[in-house]
Amino acid sequence: MKILLILPLSIIVLFGLVQDTHAQESSPPLIEQKTMSELNSIIVTLLEEKRYEESLFYLDKILETHPNHKNALLNKGSVLVSLDRSEEAIPYYDRLLVIEPENIKGLTNKAVALVNTGEKLNALKLFNKVLSLDRDNEQIQTAKAKLLSMIPTQSTHRSYNTDTKYDVHVRVTARTSSGELISVVETAYGRYLPVDFTDYVFNNLFEKEIVEINNQKYEMATKSDSYTTDNEYIGNFYFEVIMNGHSITVFEAFPPHVGIEPNDQLYAEWTILKKVI
Repeated sequence: MKILLILPLSIIVLFGLVQDTHAQESSPPLIEQKTMSELNSIIVTLLEEKRYEESLFYLDKILETHPNHKNALLNKGSVLVSLDRSEEAIPYYDRLLVIEPENIKGLTNKAVALVNTGEKLNALKLFNKVLSLDRDNEQIQTAKAKLLSMIPTQSTHRSYNTDTKYDVHVRVTARTSSGELISVVETAYGRYLPVDFTDYVFNNLFEKEIVEINNQKYEMATKSDSYTTDNEYIGNFYFEVIMNGHSITVFEAFPPHVGIEPNDQLYAEWTILKKVI
């Protein structure tokens, strides 16, 4: 069962950068007499023709004599990403960002490389930095939304996560279509998305009050919803935000599976606690 909230953004997908390519068999021409402008023209032509392996030869020649050439560093990284060699690309973006820490293309392309290598949380930090520099960048907003939809939630169970910021509980009441009580079940713990976006959702999309439990203060948010289901049992519950077509799971709860009949009514009561530091 899902609670869906729609965030009003209108964005374009970014993650279409890696392409399967094959190097051409031709040998690169002599370059001793080539000017920088001529080398750049050759590189542009090779990239347009997707001759990525050959373009690396010329990019390396530029970087041999101009190791801090920003376009060459950016292009070398981008070519390596296009060749599915994202791990090799990251040091070139790092070199560029030492020279120009707020280079938006460098930050963005490094983030894409990090996503490709599985470093999603570090990639998210870079997308956030880009948006701090260019908050209306629709391409990056979409990239961030897609990335958030890919990051797994983590348990609120303190046996597995002693530093959890949240406690997530759901109480589910099941009744027949005529209102007769079938069952009441509750979750002992849940899961949450371990990024700042979760704090944004909690702070802006819930009404809250301060409570104290065992001498610890919490912000407590509650939300209720009802469902009619065709399932044969009470299933899992998700609190999701839809951002530009990407479904982002922010909170999850897993009550015991209890048998129900089609058209039975389910009433879910969420209680989410966040520690007051």
